[in-house]
Amino acid sequence: PFTGSLSSMGKSVKIALEEAQNDVNKYFGEMNSPSYFRILMADSKTSPEESLVAIKKLHESGAKIIVGPATSTAVSAAKEYADENDIILLSYASTSPLLSIEEDNLFRLVPDDTYQGKIIAERMINDGIKVIVPLWRGDIYGNGLYNSTKSNFEKLGGKVEEGINYQPYTGKFATSLHRIN
Repeated sequence: PFTGSLSSMGKSVKIALEEAQNDVNKYFGEMNSPSYFRILMADSKTSPEESLVAIKKLHESGAKIIVGPATSTAVSAAKEYADENDIILLSYASTSPLLSIEEDNLFRLVPDDTYQGKIIAERMINDGIKVIVPLWRGDIYGNGLYNSTKSNFEKLGGKVEEGINYQPYTGKFATSLHRIN
């Protein structure tokens, strides 16, 4: 995503990919190889719908390996298309356990939330927290992390009160949190 709420992450990935392209093409040149890499880019706009549009656009341009989408929700929106068209997705930030499917075309560079929820629960217990009232993002990512954290926290003796989830893309949610704090 070059725009939207995760644009800072997308901009960093863009810079890394451009550096990788330069390094690989320099190496090929030094080897007198006629081959070279060309990076194609499209803005997913931190949106599941726009992620699918971007993947289709890249596929139409010949892409068979795509770095992205970033989020679990975006991967979920594009995964079926990628699987049907034999496109490999390399997601650097999607963590929903629901996306852990054997023999599909999704490769993730981070562990899924099964592990993250366990570590969060252990950390809270170790910090002396006994009761939580969760506030989480109500999508494939947030729900998965909530369920994993809740389950692990309760296994460790913690109590989870009824919480509140919010819908993604509700505007400037971070700004509202800062005001509440």
